[in-house]
Formats: sequence, C-alpha cells, structure tokens
Amino acid sequence: MRALEQKWQKAWEEAKLFEVDADPNKPKKFITAAFPYPNSPQHVGHGRTYTIADVYARYWRMRGYNVLFPMGFHVTGTPIFAMAKRLKQGDEELYDIFERIYGIGREEAQRLTDPVELVTYFSHEIEQGMKEMGYSIDWRRKFYTYDKTFNAFIQWQFRRLKDKGYIFKGKQPVTWCPSCKNVLSSHDTKGDKDPEIEAITLLFFKAGDVWVPVATYRPETVYGVTNLWFNPDVKYVRVRDERGKVFVMSEDAYAFLRYQWALELEGEAQVPDVVENVFTGERVPVIAARFVKSDKGTGIVMSVPAHAPFDYVALKEVQRNGLFKHLQLKSLIEVEGERALAQRVVEERGIESQDDERLETLTKQVYAKELKHGVFIVQPYAGKRVEEVRDLVKADAIKRGVGKEVYELANAPIYCRCGAKAVVKMFDEQWFIDYGNEEWKQAARRLLDDMVIVPDKMKALFYQVIDWLKAKPCTRNRGLGTPFPFDTTQIIEPLSDSTIYPAFYTIAHLLDKPLSDEAFDYIFLGKGEGNEVLDAMRKEFVYWYGVDSRHSATELIWNHLTFYIFNHVALFPPQFWPKQIVVNGVVLMEGQKMSKSLGNILPLRKAIRQYGADTIRVTLMGGAELGGDTDFSDSVAKGIRQRLEFFLSLRSFVEEEREPEDFYLLARLHSYLKDLTQEYEQFEFRRIVNKLFYELYQDVVWYLKRVDKPRMLRFLKDFARAIAPLAPHVAEELWHATGENTFVSTERIDVYDASLVDQRLMEEEELVKAVYHDVNKIVQMVGKGERVEVLLPAQWKYEVYDMMKAGKRLDEIVAVFDDKKAVAQFVQRYRKVRTLPQVLDRERAKSVLERARKFFEKEFKMTFVVKEEDGRKYATPDKFGIVIA
Repeated sequence: MRALEQKWQKAWEEAKLFEVDADPNKPKKFITAAFPYPNSPQHVGHGRTYTIADVYARYWRMRGYNVLFPMGFHVTGTPIFAMAKRLKQGDEELYDIFERIYGIGREEAQRLTDPVELVTYFSHEIEQGMKEMGYSIDWRRKFYTYDKTFNAFIQWQFRRLKDKGYIFKGKQPVTWCPSCKNVLSSHDTKGDKDPEIEAITLLFFKAGDVWVPVATYRPETVYGVTNLWFNPDVKYVRVRDERGKVFVMSEDAYAFLRYQWALELEGEAQVPDVVENVFTGERVPVIAARFVKSDKGTGIVMSVPAHAPFDYVALKEVQRNGLFKHLQLKSLIEVEGERALAQRVVEERGIESQDDERLETLTKQVYAKELKHGVFIVQPYAGKRVEEVRDLVKADAIKRGVGKEVYELANAPIYCRCGAKAVVKMFDEQWFIDYGNEEWKQAARRLLDDMVIVPDKMKALFYQVIDWLKAKPCTRNRGLGTPFPFDTTQIIEPLSDSTIYPAFYTIAHLLDKPLSDEAFDYIFLGKGEGNEVLDAMRKEFVYWYGVDSRHSATELIWNHLTFYIFNHVALFPPQFWPKQIVVNGVVLMEGQKMSKSLGNILPLRKAIRQYGADTIRVTLMGGAELGGDTDFSDSVAKGIRQRLEFFLSLRSFVEEEREPEDFYLLARLHSYLKDLTQEYEQFEFRRIVNKLFYELYQDVVWYLKRVDKPRMLRFLKDFARAIAPLAPHVAEELWHATGENTFVSTERIDVYDASLVDQRLMEEEELVKAVYHDVNKIVQMVGKGERVEVLLPAQWKYEVYDMMKAGKRLDEIVAVFDDKKAVAQFVQRYRKVRTLPQVLDRERAKSVLERARKFFEKEFKMTFVVKEEDGRKYATPDKFGIVIA
C-alpha cells in the first residue's frame, strides 16, 4: 500500500497538480486549516482536522472549481524556547517522551537544543507527514511566522488595528510566568490550557494594628459573618503594603498576591484569635479548620453559615465538639419569603460532613438563587436586590480602604511550558487588543450572522465567546515571531499573529522581500498606487479572498477562531470576509484520550507506515459525525485496510458490463451515489464511508459470488471517482487500471446516473440473495441433501397479501375467498408486522429463481428445483418454503 501511495504522490508532485493561480474564468474555493505549531510531530488526532479540509478541497476540485489549499508553520511564541531549554538542561522526562513516543533517540534530540533547529526539524517532519497523507496542498505558498516577509505583514495589521483604536497600552491583570517573566496565553501553557482570570474581593478585618484580609466572591455577605477560618498547619506571614498597613496572610497567598499588590515581607506571623468586623463593629473569633487552602485567596476565609452550605456544616461540626456554641446564624437575605437558605438545604439532605460531595452543587445553587431572586433584609441595604448590594459593598469597602479588588486564575493550577506555576500579575505597561470594544463586537456578530458554522449547533457558542471576550494581552517579552511595531523589545504573541494570516497565503509565493505598509494597503485594501508586481499580488488576493471554508478543532472556538472573526471585520470590507468555519471533535485512541502520560499518542507518520495513508483517512472520516469525538481503533483501521485492498484486487476485472448481474452491481453503486455531492458538501463523511466501504463492499462480495466472470469497467471508473476525496491513492490506482491516463483527482465527481438505478433488477437480485441466505442457513442446521426445493406460495396468498398491503380489513379480505379459515389464519400470521415488505409477483419470482438455477447448484452442489408448495402450505410471498431432500 505504501509503495502505491508514494507512486501517486510523486506523480501529483511532478504534474504540479495542486499548484494553482488566480483564474477569473473559473469559480474558486479557498480552503484553509489552522497552520501547525512545530514543537512535536503531528499525531493521528491532528490528522483529523487536516484530512477533513483536504477531503473538502478535493471534492470541490472534482466539481470543476479552482481550489487553493495552502499551508504554513506557526512558530511564534515561547513553547519552542521552553522545549529547547528543557532539552539543553537534560530534562530526562522530555528525552523519554522524544524516544518512547516520537521515536527520536537521545543523540538526535541533543542536536535540537537551538529553537530554530527544533522548528526546522519538526516542521520538516510535519510537512513530510502531510505529503505522505496525500494532502492536496500548494506548497509554493509555505511560510514560517518568523519570516521577515510575514513579520512585515503582521506589523501592518497591528498598525491598522491601532489606527482604528483597537490596540492600547494599559494596566491590566495578565497570566504570568514568574520563571520566564512572560505573559502566558493558552499556547504557552502545558496542555494548551486557556487561562481564565476572574476578579475577587479582599475585605479587611482588624486586630489591633494588624489587618486580616479575606477573599470572597460575595462581599455583601460580610454583614452575616460569624467567624473566620484559618488552617493551623499553614505558615502565615506579616506583610506591609505601600501605605504602611500591616497584613497577615498565608505565605502562599503572599507569593502570588505580590504580583498584583505592592507588598513587603516582614516575617512569620500568628493569626489573631479574634478580629473586628469593621463593617458591623462586631468582634468575631478566628477558628482553626484544616479545610482552608493556603493557596486560595489569602489562606483565611470568612464564615457566613446562613448563606454558605460549607460554612454551615463546618460550624455545626465545631459546635458538636462543644466549641463556640454561642455563635448564631445571621440571616441577611430573603428569597421568596425564606431566610437562611443554606441551613434549610443542608438539613433537608441530612448532610453532616464537609466531605459530602453534594455540598459543592448545593453551594452553587444557593449562590445562584440568592443572586437572582434574593432581597437584602438588613441595614444599610434593606430592600435592595442582592446583585445591587454586592457592587455597593465592594465599592464602599475599596473607597474606605478596607477592601481591595484582586485577581486569580479560575481554572488554576496552570503551568507554563517551562514547568513554573502561573500567577496573575498586574501589568502597568502591557499592550492589549480590545476585544471588549462593544462596537467591534457588534461588527463581529454581523459577520457571524451571515457565516456558515459547521456543525450548526456550534454557532451559539461563537456568539457566547464574542459576548464575554475582554481586552487581551497581545505581546510577550521573548520568543520567536514578529517584533511589536510600537515597542520592538516585545514580540506579538501567538494568538494575535494568527488571525488574518490566510490573506498572506494569497501572495506568499510572489514575495522575495518585506513589503511596506503602503504596499499592503494597496494589495489588501485597494488604496494608493500599484505597479506590475503589486498588481499581480492584488489580482491573487482579490480572486481568492475571502476564505470559503476555515477548518480547525472545536477547542479553538474560545480563542483563535473568534479572534479570526474579529480581525477580519476590523480590517477587510465585507466581500473579503470568511464564509464558513468548520470545527471537529478530537480523536481518541482505543476509547481513551491521547496523552503523553498514557503513552498512547500515535504519531501520524508512524501510523502511515503501519496502516497506510488512505486507511487512516477513511478511518478518521468514518468514525464519527463531524462535531463528535472519534475513536481510532487498531481493529477498525485494519478492517478499512482490508476493504481497500479488496477494492484494489478488482483491478483486473475491467471488461465492459454485459450481464444482468453486472448491471445489478452498477445499480447498487449508483443508488449510493444519488446524494453523494450533497453528502460531501454537508460533511456527512461518515455516511459516505458506511455506504461505499461497508454496504457496497457487501454488494461486491455478493456479486463476485454470483458471477463466473466479473465485468466491472464502468463500476470501477465511477467508484474511483466517488471515493477519490477520501482515498485518493486507491482511487488513482483503480482509475488508471481502467485505461484512463488523466488524474482522477481532477475528474468530475458528480457521476450519479439515474438511468443505471434499475429498481426491477435490484429487486430480483435481492430475491436471489434472500433465498440463498435461507438455503445456506438450513444447510448449516440439517446438512446437505441431493436437492434443494424452493416452494412458491399459492396464487391466492399473493392476492391476500396485496389486499393486506392496500389496507383492507380482515372481514373484507375473508369475504372474497371460499376457504375463509385458511385465509384468516394466513392474515393472522402478519398481525404484529407494521409494514409489509414489497414482493415480486409469483410468475416473476419463479422466472428469477429459474434463471439463477446454475448459481444455486454451483454454490450448494445440489440439484435446484422451483415448485409449487405442497399440502404443508408454509410458504408466503415474502418467505418461500425451503426443503432439503
């Protein structure tokens, strides 16, 4: 199989089959997939996205379109630096991954300690894998995101975004690596985990000249505090802020809060036994509790048992031990006439332990209900809605100097690729893209309104992401990529230089040096004066743009794909906006998520050597619907390979069809091809695979059993064209085996011929098949005899059967015949059958079986006889009697 695939890949390359230029005389399709980040070899999971894009590109090419499918390499950012650094430091875990999973030995890995060498190695590996998969890519347009020509393009993009007010410098919380001293986005983190920053409120309690800060999402509940909790096993420290206030907090809290708050460490400290709630003037105890986490908030938390299920259970546990029995619940909020909601929901369920898993769900339910329906019942906010009071208390606390807003990672822990734990840092000189701009959001929604999203159910998710997106950091202080045009000591971060890059594909093959902003204005916006070179680039851009179909994984909806929408509406007029986004689920390995820890990652090139490219392509396309996760299974892949080899074995049967059985097979094929173009266009690849590689496979197996001399010329030609987008190498081999000397990859795929779908022929052959299977089953049970007798039912049974299909009642049917008992018994046999199958009339059925006599006798080595049913009368129009005699 590999030799065959290499043969056709070489032929395509020599023919420059997929190198295309603008052609105003042909309709176009511009199809792109997210360019890969070359810090490791691609695995079969990556292969799903690119194969979907390639199948789609090949399909439109076979519909007569001029199709451009380009590819580049995304080498921006710090992941490459981090990996090269780990190799240089002799990281044994990484060397083990290289050898065990990637098949790269230590000696070879030791040569990849330079980031550029690492990029070069893995990008070559990925490009070779894509070629070996048979992707129909125009490789002339390849670029790297550190190329000077691309850097100039991205700098033009950012200058134009700043012109429109979408780039600004300000003070904002960012996700930060303390080791690399760099801002982090999902591409910079282990597991590509997208950091989620959320605001929390610190409220200050007083103990003499010391302040005790506690973190909360519900500042309004400070009026109901009964006590504070601290962990006696945690180390606490004294710190001083820029105004001279002294605070006590956990050492872990200081370690991350110092990146947002100017704090000076003074030494170890004891947590006070009692503090003053400055909001109520009450003194409240500070109680030891080992459930308090040192790295959450400040390592000290306030307890509001009337409105927090965890606090209620914790306080009751303490009081059952005879301590702090004087502490009483303080209800602040009324919900539909009910107060102290936490107490009621906990007691109803009989929860007595903080380890009860139900508490987490109950907490969310109580918080949500009080926020949505709650009304405050204590001064100074009595009568106001909880949502309003929350903001008022927070603002008042900050104004009085007894509160502060800080930030934390909602989905912590997050680790930089260097291994360091990420924190939130308040950055004073950070550059941002303003995705929170409401005017820009409205424009993005207008584009999304008109765009096709596949699967369609994902469109709502795009709207949600547009709604909650905020200003996003767009620079880093190190890494590969494009220098930031407004501060060249900074590098534009990976998710910010990968939004409109498909436009660069349209001109990449024509560039030999960086262009000016004025040149890009002319090429992409039609502004200013051109020349012969720029006119050629403008022609390419105008012809190809916008992107007809953009392909990526579902996980990129939360960042790249939505940024892609924003940036296109900001920079290009509507005629150049993208038309379609296609997202797909992940690939599992034998039912499990692929991971380095499980060691179940299957590199793509290794899979190609093991199974063959077409096997992988068909397996990935047939495993699941587009939006669902698919499972790559060894047994399924081997089954697909066996089917591909089976279809290849038909190459010698290239005579023109003559016999009814030959035309039966053509009829079956074309019955599957009726909706083929619609299925390809709607990404119903699984349905195509099921029809052509499973159902049709069974039809061909039957056909080869049926005939003495197979004749399959038209079948092989039409089948080759039908499967060419899915299994292009096998398709080319079959196509050329029929005597054709063109490439099937550029032939027409819309080959459906209704005149070949001979229903009569298919019905007759299905009868032969049904009788064959019945005889075979009986032979297996009772053994062979000297002859097979097929008993046809009496004519009156056909008449009754037709009346039943016409919906006649039993009394109406019985009234027509003399032997009313026999007729009634016959009808009763079908009393549980909802739909009666279509059957051939008696004489036609007899004729069909007589014509198949030689086939039955050859198969069963018995005399074959078709006769009337005898006195046993068990034959029916849909199930003939079988006797082995």
